[in-house]
Amino acid sequence: MIVANSTRADSSHKNRWRVHPDRHTRRSIGFQPSLLSVILAALVTLSGCHSAPKLPDKNSKTYADVVSAFYIGLAALQVGDDVRAESKLSEVTQLVPGEPAGWANWGILALRQRNYDTAAQRLDRARDLAPKNDRIYDLLGILESQRGHSPEAIAALRKATELNPQNLRAIYRLAEETERQGDENGAAEVQQLLQRILTAQPDNLAALLELSRIAAKRGDAATLKSAVAQISARSSAWPPEIQHQLAAVQSAAAGADLHPAATQTTFLRNVMMRVPEYRQSLTGRNSAGQRGRAGCSRGQWPRSAVVHRRGDSLPRRAVRIVATARGSRAG
Repeated sequence: MIVANSTRADSSHKNRWRVHPDRHTRRSIGFQPSLLSVILAALVTLSGCHSAPKLPDKNSKTYADVVSAFYIGLAALQVGDDVRAESKLSEVTQLVPGEPAGWANWGILALRQRNYDTAAQRLDRARDLAPKNDRIYDLLGILESQRGHSPEAIAALRKATELNPQNLRAIYRLAEETERQGDENGAAEVQQLLQRILTAQPDNLAALLELSRIAAKRGDAATLKSAVAQISARSSAWPPEIQHQLAAVQSAAAGADLHPAATQTTFLRNVMMRVPEYRQSLTGRNSAGQRGRAGCSRGQWPRSAVVHRRGDSLPRRAVRIVATARGSRAG
């Protein structure tokens, strides 16, 4: 699904690099005139980058060509027209090779096609152009995870969270990748990472469910009971079958052996998609319906993230594009 909304762009800021992730999977990276900014779900200031590239004059034919190539390429990427996306995103990188957004978008196209070596080359170029961009490291972590390179994925995701401790999506993906290591130390770190998310978003149901599961898996009765109590406090309006499964979790959490509670929590998670509040937590919205910075859905990878340069010639109106698609990898 693609949702387009209009939003005013502020032309008063000095030039700076920014990165914008969208909500969900298979992200494309976008930018629109000024040079070229697409404003997506979240907005994070990117500092410490290389010197800004030499950009074409906004009144030049080259500038118009870049804008046209970008929008056609982005639209093609969003609707799955990979041939046109390849042609136009390649053109963007040729016209403005110093713009990281072009390389990142082009890399995401290759990632979506599972052309991992090519995706790595393009995302590495984007990282070289914007080395303090946590979102690009997030994408590199997703790439390495898709390639089955778990240590490299963990390193990239850890770097993303170091660069931006508020990148809750990267924190969640780091937790997910760390859990795949399958050792007790990793499970303890997963629990700590989930608690970091809940520190920022205490009402995130998806994170609470995951915390319940990992606490049960580790035999941490206190954390399990606390998390289940917080979930239960919000369950009065849920459908009867979901409340029945929640009761099974509560019963298992009261037992001496907590491992069945981990299984029951997984079952609960599977039926929770019927609860709007839970679906909002997956897309990074808090209980009040406001967009947050974390999305805790399992088995998903980003569809778009944006790097752009804001300047004095920003257009009066910009376009907000949010793309959502389920990833193909099981959680």
